[in-house]
Amino acid sequence: PAYGRAHAGLAGLYAEASSDYDKAIDEYRLALSAEPENPAYLYDMGWVYYRKGMTDEALKILTEASILSPDDPAGRAKIGWARLRRKEYKAAIEEFQRALRAQPTYTFARFGLARALQAEGNGDAAAVEYKRAWREANNDIYLLYLVKLYLQRSLWVILLAVVSAMGLTLVWLMRRRGLRQASETAPGK
Repeated sequence: PAYGRAHAGLAGLYAEASSDYDKAIDEYRLALSAEPENPAYLYDMGWVYYRKGMTDEALKILTEASILSPDDPAGRAKIGWARLRRKEYKAAIEEFQRALRAQPTYTFARFGLARALQAEGNGDAAAVEYKRAWREANNDIYLLYLVKLYLQRSLWVILLAVVSAMGLTLVWLMRRRGLRQASETAPGK
């Protein structure tokens, strides 16, 4: 019962395998009762609170963990995600950058940085980070986010093209109908 690592492992299973966040939190509490100064357990419990939608509680626990282990890239990224959810874009960007200084190819942090930059309104910098995440992870999901960003930035161009195409099609159909009616009513028919 006092083996913190076993409780933390069970908590991870509850969180990942069945999304039973309440049981996961209970197990992390047991893990922390055995090892109260373990920052990994705190970071993971904070992340479960984040996934459960309890961002304020998550940030409190994640910040507590960061005091014990300030340079943990996964922990810094988790704090960044919590800050991003709270719309604290500058603070989120700083956390993601801090995680990337500790581990330059940490895609989870790079993706978070891209999302925070995009939310802040810096689409060009976000595009650069999405491209980096895509290259580092070799995962097309990041490419989809990049395409989505470009589509959002070019939405007015796309709408203009669609409306123009619809207008041209309507004119063409009207001309065609007019020509057909004219040929049917022409003398000698």
